[in-house]
Amino acid sequence: MVMDRKIEKVLVEARGVNKHYPNFRDLKNISFSFGVGKSYGILGPRHSGVTGLLRLIYCTAKSDVGEVMVLGLNAKNQPREIKSIVGVVPDALSLEEDLTVIEQLTVFGKFYDLAGPVVQNRARELLQQMELAGLEGYTTRYLSLFQRKKLCLARALLHQPQLLVLDEPTRGLSSSDRNWFLQMLRSLQNAKINLIIGSSDYRDLLQLCEYVLFLHNGRIIEQGDTKDLLANIVGTAVIDFQSLPAEVEYQLAKFSKNYEVFMVDSRVRIFLKEGQDIKETVSKISSDDVNMRKPNLDDIFVKLVGHSLEQKPWATA
Repeated sequence: MVMDRKIEKVLVEARGVNKHYPNFRDLKNISFSFGVGKSYGILGPRHSGVTGLLRLIYCTAKSDVGEVMVLGLNAKNQPREIKSIVGVVPDALSLEEDLTVIEQLTVFGKFYDLAGPVVQNRARELLQQMELAGLEGYTTRYLSLFQRKKLCLARALLHQPQLLVLDEPTRGLSSSDRNWFLQMLRSLQNAKINLIIGSSDYRDLLQLCEYVLFLHNGRIIEQGDTKDLLANIVGTAVIDFQSLPAEVEYQLAKFSKNYEVFMVDSRVRIFLKEGQDIKETVSKISSDDVNMRKPNLDDIFVKLVGHSLEQKPWATA
């Protein structure tokens, strides 16, 4: 596991953090350092500790052991100051059902001493940006999940935070709604807003994050620059193909001498390194369902843990 290189200005740093949660995965010996100017992903399957770690960063929980620092502020001793510079989009969206869309923002603005024309103008600007203009008078209970997520993002940006923390931002969205949300996050990146995204969906982090930290059972199992991790841990390409259950052992024996091979669900994944020929490898496969693709973050998780982010495999090699 590679710790981040020396960085000029620290965005978030954790030093030997342990945390027991009654309702979340406990965190054990968490240490990392994220620098200003990049987008960071925290990736792990459900109940791996991702939400628990994000809660320490945006100060709705305190570590039992160790320190969490956010832009030079201590999360244990300065939570109020941290909350004033961090915007949060939680997985549980926590909107007041009986407030109108505009009230969700203007009422929330009071926590940041925003009031009068200032908060009204900022709220309407954000609703326009989120394509929620025209819904100002609707109560939240009548909004779709997509509209709720956009409203939560608007609320998180209300006080113009230096850091935006998002937990499972696209969970439950359709493909088109997910694409809209990812494009919005890219626009925030372009506006130089620091992002930390926690997710069990590797696709989001692969598109948005230059640095990824992997969590499993409450522990960090790997972290580093996304491109470097993909190249060093997986390789240059991945071939996956359907295999009959009765042929699992045969397929593993056939390819494991020359390749890294993993069984995930009923599919065989072959990791190709520099110099290994894709066409030659495909010619050895007897299956009607063969995919050739670039490595992704789930492949890294398979290599490190032995199963995918979503399912345990039948076997690994």
